[in-house]
Amino acid sequence: MSPYRIFLRLMLLKWMPSPKLRALYLRNLGAKIGANCRIYSVDFLNLEHGFSRLEIEDDCYLGPGVLVDLAGCVTIGRGAVISARAVILSHDDPGSSHRSPLCKHFPPANKNTHIGSYCWIGAGAIVLGGSTVGEQCVLGAGSVAKGVLEPKSVYAGQPATQRRRLLDENIDRR
Repeated sequence: MSPYRIFLRLMLLKWMPSPKLRALYLRNLGAKIGANCRIYSVDFLNLEHGFSRLEIEDDCYLGPGVLVDLAGCVTIGRGAVISARAVILSHDDPGSSHRSPLCKHFPPANKNTHIGSYCWIGAGAIVLGGSTVGEQCVLGAGSVAKGVLEPKSVYAGQPATQRRRLLDENIDRR
């Protein structure tokens, strides 16, 4: 897809007057978007493959200023909440476009990123490429997640570490 077409599509996406219309527009652009999703002014990176690498299940919320990298696939499970200014990455690249010598030590790679059902990603949190956030997991505001985050757990910090487990009797699934 040409950079010009990508730019136009992103501008149209930003100008959509409602979160529901943005979800519908993304669906029309090739993303898999479930029912009842609210997508606010989200930014996207690495759209060489369009929006085909984005899958968001039913009842999700993506807040204002969220950044989603689509170099690899990004899947967001049912009922997940991605708070304002969170970053979801799906690749690592220290500068392959300008032949950075760091690429010898840190090879560029596209990595699929998965956020499980009923997760809550706090404001300003970062989910690094290749990470898996388990179901009903909480990632605290400003935290940096890498690797696998256990389901039904609370994580916080940089790097994010498990702070506690959520007990089944304390989780009210409606």
